[in-house]
Amino acid sequence: MKEEIKNLVNISRKIGSYPEFVQGGGGNTSVKIDDNLMVIKASGYLLKDMTKSDGFAFVNYNDINDHIKNDGISSNTEDGFSNFIKEKTSKIDNYPALKPSIETGFHALLPYKYIVHTHSVYSNILCCSSEGKEIVQKLFPHSTWVKYANPGRDITIEIGKATKDKGSDIIFMQNHGIIVCADNASDAEKLHESVNNKIINHFNISSDYKLEEVSLDIDDVKEKVIFPDQVVYLLSEDLRVTNAGLETLYAYDYIVKKIMNLGLTPNFISKEDINYIESMESEKYRKSLIKK
Repeated sequence: MKEEIKNLVNISRKIGSYPEFVQGGGGNTSVKIDDNLMVIKASGYLLKDMTKSDGFAFVNYNDINDHIKNDGISSNTEDGFSNFIKEKTSKIDNYPALKPSIETGFHALLPYKYIVHTHSVYSNILCCSSEGKEIVQKLFPHSTWVKYANPGRDITIEIGKATKDKGSDIIFMQNHGIIVCADNASDAEKLHESVNNKIINHFNISSDYKLEEVSLDIDDVKEKVIFPDQVVYLLSEDLRVTNAGLETLYAYDYIVKKIMNLGLTPNFISKEDINYIESMESEKYRKSLIKK
């Protein structure tokens, strides 16, 4: 188990150190240890700050997976599903007992040892544009496109539907980000890199992503939402000025400008979904950690 945790920490810290891939507490990684135990990034923690002894949680992914496949998830509310995952969280040895990521459901569902999910600004040029699905299908014909669903329970359901009849090690989530999967950490890292490089080369854009000053209409930031973490980090002034908020603001600015400059059309999240994300207890928990 220690070797798998070490591998997970290494890939998490490496990918998490790039703000073009991960902003604030966004993104998550996991490794399945055996037929029951999965280690997954803890909610609110930064991937780049994960260590061999902290920043992750232990869950019984087999029970979670059975619950999803037996359609127990569909009869659950978001809070109900979150509580079910909490019940399947274990205290192992001397590791701290932490709350697992909101995305534990799809990590449990996907049949690979290592799962990496990021909010890459390059992949989100496609995920957050109306033309994105068509371009993805041409660039990555063996990948899976998942239509937009809110974080947690809902996106787990949609990923389950989209991957039911085919396995896929590359998943694009509309208005959210990408997932790459592999049975060893090195392959997962290489796959994540190759997917992003292919998008960079396709659009002939620079990979020299920089955190620079942005001038945005604050009403646009609040109302023209393209991904869930924009709701979490940018709709309130006190979180907008945190490191997580600033990284998210830079990413939003970059993605929207690239979409427009490339002649694509931004695809915005509905007001109904914005309100839903704001009301989620799991997202309120993430906000409370940032404020601390």
